[in-house]
Amino acid sequence: MTDREITQTAKTYLRKAKVLQIEIRQIEREIAQNFTEATSITPSLSESVSSTKDPHKLERFIMREETLQLKLSDRYKKIDKMREEIELLTGDDTEILRTILIDHYFNGRTFEQIADLIPMSLRNVHRYHGRALLEFGKLALNGTIKLW
Repeated sequence: MTDREITQTAKTYLRKAKVLQIEIRQIEREIAQNFTEATSITPSLSESVSSTKDPHKLERFIMREETLQLKLSDRYKKIDKMREEIELLTGDDTEILRTILIDHYFNGRTFEQIADLIPMSLRNVHRYHGRALLEFGKLALNGTIKLW
């Protein structure tokens, strides 16, 4: 596998973090919506009223909440796993490499924003990013981490 292929594989894998974060936000919105709908249910003890309403509606909201919470937990576990894998990077400039990967793929920062934060030239941020991807990809290549 060439360095370019290793880098591309690592980049493709890390881009999944952005997708996971979008999914997390969507699930959190669904949980909020489910809660709003569930709290609008007024339970009634009257048989005549309850016979005309859906008696299992609250149960369905509870089951939906449990399902959404499990999905959310799963997504957070995947994000945490990816962050832990980045922590396995070692060698020279490890903190810079980790910072660039985490800020870009997990915190959604652009390379320009990262350059301002570090501080470092934009060109160097791009160079370190390429190096970080290569090092991260090599961890997968040697079996230290499993990308897929």
